[in-house]
Amino acid sequence: MEDQSKELSNYQYFKVDLIETEDQVCSLYIIRGFLSESDPKADMDEAVKRIVGDTSYSDFIEHFLDNPWCRVVITNMDFLRSVGDKDSSGLYSVFAKDVTSQVRIVILFGGDSLLSPWSDMASIVAEKYGHQLHQEFIESSLDNPWDRVVIIGINEIPEKLWNGTI
Repeated sequence: MEDQSKELSNYQYFKVDLIETEDQVCSLYIIRGFLSESDPKADMDEAVKRIVGDTSYSDFIEHFLDNPWCRVVITNMDFLRSVGDKDSSGLYSVFAKDVTSQVRIVILFGGDSLLSPWSDMASIVAEKYGHQLHQEFIESSLDNPWDRVVIIGINEIPEKLWNGTI
């Protein structure tokens, strides 16, 4: 039997509240760590559970599928989806938040009218953000091609904000 009390001390998270009302909070977490592990998935899954607890969340992984040491989690995603602004094309909605002058979080929600959502959403991200250094995240179970998280300036998040809230 596996030791359930395993200490998960070799990860960090950054939290930003994207939107807050009297009833609920929608937060984004960037979780990084477990660098000494070749397959950190199980420990990342446990870290996510410890961080968000019983709150509903959506889980995102790096879109090239080659960085299991970083994950993005958004709590109360359905609420966030309801407040996103429609793009002028009407093909998708977008929610954006500037965290610092160098860090911006953008969440794209593709519409049902996209004919090929995987490639359409990739094209939208490339067109809108390809000229900026960014990381792109897709839904972790790979069954939702419509939602994307783009983080511009992820490496510019000040160290003092990791394991903290902004």
